[in-house]
Amino acid sequence: MNNYRKETKYIVVHSSDTDVDTDSKFLTTLHRKKGYMTNGFHIVIKQDGAVELGRDLTRCGQHIEGNSEVTNKNSIGVCLIGYKEFTDAQYISLRQVVKDLLKEFPNVETVGHNDLTSSKCPHFSVAEKLGIL
Repeated sequence: MNNYRKETKYIVVHSSDTDVDTDSKFLTTLHRKKGYMTNGFHIVIKQDGAVELGRDLTRCGQHIEGNSEVTNKNSIGVCLIGYKEFTDAQYISLRQVVKDLLKEFPNVETVGHNDLTSSKCPHFSVAEKLGIL
């Protein structure tokens, strides 16, 4: 099965909704238990601001459903570790990750999971936090 993402139109920001500081390896284990091939997110930002790769950026993610326009086939999933509250280091890293992704994938739209579905994840306005308004 060809799982390569053919186009990139969106960066979708998520939260792990976990109470503990964890990492990409933990999410990979969790997602494999759900039947995924690997981590559903492409990039994971730990509470100390460290940025880790999850799923290969060239592959389709497994982080969004229930939206016909934004799909795993046309988006990159970025996940902040935590639940409702995030550190300044995470927001700094998120801004840098988005900036770097925009260099590689110009003209994409950055949104929160909560902008696309009834999910509250990532529990903040991505547009406001990144100054996209």
